[in-house]
Amino acid sequence: MLGSIAAERLGLNEEMASSFGVAYSLVHTGLVAYHTLEPGQILFYKMFYPFGAMSYDLDPSLIKTKLKIVFERFKSWQNDPQIYTQDIARLQKMADIWKEWDEINE
Repeated sequence: MLGSIAAERLGLNEEMASSFGVAYSLVHTGLVAYHTLEPGQILFYKMFYPFGAMSYDLDPSLIKTKLKIVFERFKSWQNDPQIYTQDIARLQKMADIWKEWDEINE
């Protein structure tokens, strides 16, 4: 909730701010309900943890830097929805590649 309010005050519209806030809660708490996540929230997680490793002992300055990067990406999606579409397509392509990898290694 606080993440959403802060994101809205920093310039995200209500929908983007809400998505940002939920995604921030995900990376902050580690509590995940994958079936309820939106693509933008999954992208938030992928940007915040690019290697998939959740670590709770991150340096506060690193967390601040990561949040700024992710926030700016959300802002770019708001300003140009085509960027969001491209990012979702890349995420899907990445998922397809990992799926193929898993099938090869079964």
